[in-house]
Amino acid sequence: MSRKQLVALFICQLIPYAVANGLLSLLPIYVKRFDASATITGFYLALTFVGLSVGSLYSGRLSSRFRQHRSFIVGGAIFSAATTFLMGVAPDMPLLMLFTALAWLGAGIQIAMVSILTGLFSNKRTRGKTFGIIGIAPVVGGMFGGLSAGPIVDHLGFFALFALNGLAYVVVVLAALWLEDKAPAANPAQGTRSASARQMSRPLLLLFTASVLVSVANYITGLGRPLAMNALNFDSTAISSTIAISSAATLPVPFILGWLSDRIGRKRLLIACYLAIAAGIGVLSGAVLIWHFWLSQSLVSWIRSERSLSSAYATDLIPPQSLGSNLARLSTAPWIGAVIGYAVGGIALQAFGIVPTLTLTALLPLASVALISIIRPTSNQAVTVEVTRPAAITISHSAIRPS
Repeated sequence: MSRKQLVALFICQLIPYAVANGLLSLLPIYVKRFDASATITGFYLALTFVGLSVGSLYSGRLSSRFRQHRSFIVGGAIFSAATTFLMGVAPDMPLLMLFTALAWLGAGIQIAMVSILTGLFSNKRTRGKTFGIIGIAPVVGGMFGGLSAGPIVDHLGFFALFALNGLAYVVVVLAALWLEDKAPAANPAQGTRSASARQMSRPLLLLFTASVLVSVANYITGLGRPLAMNALNFDSTAISSTIAISSAATLPVPFILGWLSDRIGRKRLLIACYLAIAAGIGVLSGAVLIWHFWLSQSLVSWIRSERSLSSAYATDLIPPQSLGSNLARLSTAPWIGAVIGYAVGGIALQAFGIVPTLTLTALLPLASVALISIIRPTSNQAVTVEVTRPAAITISHSAIRPS
């Protein structure tokens, strides 16, 4: 991959995460002006990630049908810019929900298209390092979002926060002009595109499920942390600082783990990420001082490395002709986890309180460890599971590349 392509992809990944991290750290506080309970807040954030999931999922179909990844990144950025601005002028909770879901839908398209282009242009020998570099973008985005969001709100108010974050998407449009585009490789020996796109290998299905579970844990934590800090009378700057501090602390981690994965394998490093996330949730359940929250979020932030490692590992498993659809499918795992995490988390936090909810949540990354541990792709073949027909499961064999 050329340096220009890598830089452009990095920037296109950076901005949506900077906006999302800054807003998500304060949206649970913002919706209190609409008298939203913890349950309503959880459902609001869950609906937000429904939009992100839809954007990510349909990116695979858009990629396969139109093969215009750069155009969809630009269109998604413009759409997100407009709807992010509208979030700041929404007069009631239903309209806020609508505009937020639409803003995240556009971001989902951008993020999925970046993942697809990274997979298409990456070299197998350095794939982990390439995805690791792109994986740093969410960390840097977390730093920018966390450092800027709180002070903007404290000094200028929430309207300025939404307006400035909308304008940030202009940077994505400019960076996308540098991108080269590439169509998925065709391989007649592997069958038709539609047949391969309908199938998900069993190892990939296990990887997808593990990613969903750890994402559920991450987003329950993301809902509980600002509420816990607000209950302890921390201000907006302190609340958003947890994202900035944790992002700074984990800045090199995605690159280091990606580089290591090219040498020692990706599965054991994925397990290390899951264990770090479980430990971070455990710390949060007893946090009372600001550094407790910083430490907790620094460990939970290993989720960003998990996402880049998962994408690299999946690219090892996916045939080239179905890379776009399957990477887009995998990219929905964090957002499906967000929908479940916010919906269930809001109910659990209101019903049981913060500490019991977080204690149970810490078990989810451990379940991901169990799932990833049983992935056993063979050297030439893996069992694949038909995922599009709900009435029955069809078992077949298709060749895939070994991990």
